[in-house]
Formats: sequence, structure tokens, C-alpha cells
Amino acid sequence: GGTKEDVTRFREKYHSSNLHIMGWRKPSEMPIWLEVADVAVIPTSAKSDIGKKYTSPLKLFEAMAAGKLIVAADIPSLREILSEREAVFFKPDNGRALADVIRRVFANKKETHGLAWEASRRAYEYTWDKRAETILNFILSRP
Repeated sequence: GGTKEDVTRFREKYHSSNLHIMGWRKPSEMPIWLEVADVAVIPTSAKSDIGKKYTSPLKLFEAMAAGKLIVAADIPSLREILSEREAVFFKPDNGRALADVIRRVFANKKETHGLAWEASRRAYEYTWDKRAETILNFILSRP
């Protein structure tokens, strides 16, 4: 994602033969990109309260539904959804910590495979229908 300028800057800074920076893609293409991804990284920043406490990234739910191994920033808004049973966490806003976790994940694929399965099993809890049901139940429970 990101603007053309963001993508260009990112490509220049992180050029590598094994990193493919694709830029913005149509939402209809996302199942294809998720299918070919080895890992879904959710690098939400902890620098602002919006990201740290209140974000609910759709990419996370898409990765869960696709059964992808999730590497996520260790922040309250993501911990509300995930635990060590579904994801591997790294210190937010720390590129070295993220790289270390990704290396560890690839070195231990057999041990981390169950995390992706568990996340996909729990994805049904976060569908639009389930969310609507939760909201409706909340409204109906009010005096």
C-alpha cells in the first residue's frame, strides 16, 4: 500500500532481491497476494494512541481468514484479538526486533505452523455478520 512516493522511498531504502514491494493493489486482488505470501506482517505503530489502543486492521482479519502466519506488533489493540497461540509478536517501531522475529519464524516453520491454523480457526469470530450480531446484542441488552 501507500502512495507512489511512499513506495518509491521504501524501495530505495530497502532494496533486496527477496523483498517484493508491490505498492497499492485492488482489494479484489488481495486473496491472490495473501495466497503467495509466506508471512503476514502487521507492523502497526505504537507511537499514537490511535494505533496502539484503537486500531482494528482489516488486513489482520484477512490474514487470519487466509490461514497465514501472522507476525504482529505487540500493542494492546492487536493483543485484544491475538495471543501467542495465533501470532508471533515483536516490539513495535523496532525494525531490528521485526527482522529477528521474521528470521526466527522462518527458522522454525514447523513450530509456528499451528499458529496460523489457530488464527484461521478464530477468524470466524471477526466476520461482518458476527460484528453486527455483537452490536445488535449490545443494543438489545440496554435498558
